[in-house]
Amino acid sequence: MKHPLLPGHCPVTVGLVCLFLAGILLSGCGVKITGPAASQSTAATGAPSGDSGTAAGSQPAETTPFSAYTFQEKTIVLKGYDTAADKTLSYPYDIPAGAVTHLGTVLEAYNTVFKLPVLGGDPITAKAITLDAGTLHMDFTQSIYGNYGSGTEAALIENLFWAYFKNMPEIEKIYISVEGSPYETGHIMFALDEAILRQDYASSANQ
Repeated sequence: MKHPLLPGHCPVTVGLVCLFLAGILLSGCGVKITGPAASQSTAATGAPSGDSGTAAGSQPAETTPFSAYTFQEKTIVLKGYDTAADKTLSYPYDIPAGAVTHLGTVLEAYNTVFKLPVLGGDPITAKAITLDAGTLHMDFTQSIYGNYGSGTEAALIENLFWAYFKNMPEIEKIYISVEGSPYETGHIMFALDEAILRQDYASSANQ
């Protein structure tokens, strides 16, 4: 029976038509995506978009959960009780050139020059540090606690208060908490509404 669209039912003609139709169908596999879909595909592979807002090879800006703060001096003055030496020693920390400083910088410096090298263990971290009208609020993580003797614990926490009073002269009082709860160990307790006052550290912090 002859095909109604192919007069004469010529085998050569049928073959050429089939090849032509197959070429059209297969050409669809090579269609290139353009427009928004192409951009989304490129972003998903992690390839540069060419419009990121930063120069190629540059580092992302440093981020911190604490508000920025500019220190008056280039060196943060710290002190800590060295149990091996059985006395309180000075631990200066030079702020790196170009560093982005913030309300947590004193705590980071304290970890760097005293807590980690002298006492060991994990660094002390804070969930939040805020400064408003001369009042500093510090909400620590559980890292503030350690297996310390009463003397070492008292010196550690008091020297941290001293460091903030010494290096941030606008601070008049400090409130601390631990993940929203009062600081409390078998040796020391600070109620949530208990203020640590500059005047209690004035003899040394103001020098």
